[in-house]
Amino acid sequence: MLVRSARAGSADGLAELVERLTPLLLSQARFRLREGLPGVEPEDVLQEVWVRALPNLFELGERDGRHTPVLVRYLATTLLNLVNELKRSQIRARRAGSGGSSRGAGPAALPAETLGIVSRAIRRERDDALGRMLGDLDDEERELLVLRGIEQIDNKAVAALLGDSPNAVSLRYNRLLERLRGRLKGSVLEELVGE
Repeated sequence: MLVRSARAGSADGLAELVERLTPLLLSQARFRLREGLPGVEPEDVLQEVWVRALPNLFELGERDGRHTPVLVRYLATTLLNLVNELKRSQIRARRAGSGGSSRGAGPAALPAETLGIVSRAIRRERDDALGRMLGDLDDEERELLVLRGIEQIDNKAVAALLGDSPNAVSLRYNRLLERLRGRLKGSVLEELVGE
């Protein structure tokens, strides 16, 4: 429903979409940047993700009649690709002997009102219940939520990454998701797929 409203051209729908998904994506950005990239802040990465993703919003399909899981996966993949680009850029810069990094067109490529929505969502996330709840997760829970819920990597692949069985990953993820949904009714967590 949320994605449909934004895709229909509603500015309020777009703002609500950005505000509801920002805490999840910021959690993913913090997770992916946990080892750090000098001079790269999670908020900057998130802003760039929205810059890259919003023009493609209308091209995304649906899964089982739902748009949000498809959008979340697209945004998560965009974020992951951006982090990898930044890492490669910094490696190339170190090899070339400079400390700079190259980035795409960046936020200047979007209208100011769109950037305002993203900036407000990032600021609001700091005070947001979902943002606080995600911030309270321990490292293992955050990793599981990012890999399974946000990036939507299947249980088998996550199990291989975590050194666990697919069944154990599925069980832990579903318990985590239910606990989070129970603590925060009506959040975007309702749209994340459990198994």
